[in-house]
Amino acid sequence: MEHIKQYYGDDNVEHILIDTIEKFSLILLRESLLNIVLDKLTPAEQKVLREAFRTGYFEYPKSAGQHEIGFTLGLSKVTISIHLRKAFRKIVKDFVQLIE
Repeated sequence: MEHIKQYYGDDNVEHILIDTIEKFSLILLRESLLNIVLDKLTPAEQKVLREAFRTGYFEYPKSAGQHEIGFTLGLSKVTISIHLRKAFRKIVKDFVQLIE
């Protein structure tokens, strides 16, 4: 393991104990779903979603609104709204297709 960390760098190596087939399956599923979603979202959409989550936009009641997210990122409220809607549409569309 140390040789791998030296070669690839500590930040690029994750060590996870996989002791059951169920855990292995969940890890594979999580990684593949995450990659599917990330591949469809633009870097701007990812950035806005991360900031929205970080600032409590998805909490009830909201800790931050689109204006606050935009101020933090240097974007207008309209731009934040557009990025959030496009990102949600992509994520929900894939989810709906998976469950149909």
